[in-house]
Amino acid sequence: ASLERGRSEFKAAELGNLASHPALLGDDRRAATRLHTRSARLEVQAKRLEEQVTGLRRQAQQLESEAERLEADHQAAADHVRKQAVLRRSLWERLAALAI
Repeated sequence: ASLERGRSEFKAAELGNLASHPALLGDDRRAATRLHTRSARLEVQAKRLEEQVTGLRRQAQQLESEAERLEADHQAAADHVRKQAVLRRSLWERLAALAI
């Protein structure tokens, strides 16, 4: 019976329905009210954290996309430098052939 009463009191506190539950009196009622208030604050905090995590995940995806784009740009620039080196070497060879 005591366990059932405790569950009932917890359920009333959980639902915020403290006024309609006569079993909660005095210190128990204040403690239940504090727990309910803390629970509500934690829920708000959890929601804020969830929103922050969502924002951070979005930022991480954007950074990953930017990193991929920069890597592709880097590869394109490296290819261009290699082609220029081949052309430069060819031009030097032609210049040397003309000088003979």
